[in-house]
Amino acid sequence: MMKPVENKVFPQEDWQNILYDLDLKIMSGSLLQISNLLEHPNTTAKQLADVVLTDIMLTSRVLKIANSATHYPAKTSDEGALTQAIVRVGFNGLRAICLCVSLMDHLVKKKKNRSQLMACISRSFETAVQARNVGKIMKVNTEDVFVAGLLQNIGELSFWCSSIPDSEQYQALIDTENSSPEGAFKSLSGKDFQEISKELSSRWKLSDLLEASFGSEQNPSVKAVALGLKISQAARFGWESKEVNQVLQSQLKDLGFNILGAMKFMKDGVNEALSLSAAYDLEKPKTPAPAKDTAPAQEAEKKKPSNKKPDGPTSLIRP
Repeated sequence: MMKPVENKVFPQEDWQNILYDLDLKIMSGSLLQISNLLEHPNTTAKQLADVVLTDIMLTSRVLKIANSATHYPAKTSDEGALTQAIVRVGFNGLRAICLCVSLMDHLVKKKKNRSQLMACISRSFETAVQARNVGKIMKVNTEDVFVAGLLQNIGELSFWCSSIPDSEQYQALIDTENSSPEGAFKSLSGKDFQEISKELSSRWKLSDLLEASFGSEQNPSVKAVALGLKISQAARFGWESKEVNQVLQSQLKDLGFNILGAMKFMKDGVNEALSLSAAYDLEKPKTPAPAKDTAPAQEAEKKKPSNKKPDGPTSLIRP
């Protein structure tokens, strides 16, 4: 890992290479075994499933994401269910999902920038679900579309996983020049997050459709991914925003929706994405119920007048 030195200027390529080499750093244990198996042409879905099953958390997340790609409800997490899921998403799809799971797992271990981290993870799932839903209507391969949507912001995911946000040079740009995270990164590396995403999709051989989605090709699958991304981006401005209205009046109308149907379509996608990202929720508050024997006394105490000044707010955010 490169340790930035105070007052030293690193070439832009050095900053880029931190992200380009990140897959080698985050791949370990089961994920590394899966990556190695995928390099062999005779590998079977059962062999991959056997490796995934050695990691309970990985099994759960791979199944949930893989089954979401096809809207296929998972009833069990045994070898048969996992093998079927792998067959549906394909080996490249499994590679991409495992890498994404690994990136997200690394993100949730970070202590800083938690709101940005959760927002980044949420955007991945929102784009994936919306793109899959559009793909279903357009009658394209929903598994491929889902995976390409999931990794649209692979550059930003990788950035937050890397050592760059902790570097002195990055912090200086944030503190003294009031730069955004992407702006500070571009000042250091010469590339924005989308450019890094495009480069990573090619270097890491994640998905042909993902790579095509960053280019000029306009086949139906690419269009489904692009529209999923637009819906996801528009929804963040609020349901009454002009951005949502533009999507409703143009792209979704072209798919045969009326306004009410299009709005429901968008909201259903957002709600499903929220359930997928909930497993990675870094800021879910703890709200333990009071013990039964103390609750009445506490309620009575609240009704008594008191001159005592209230204490400061107590954080309910998980450490």
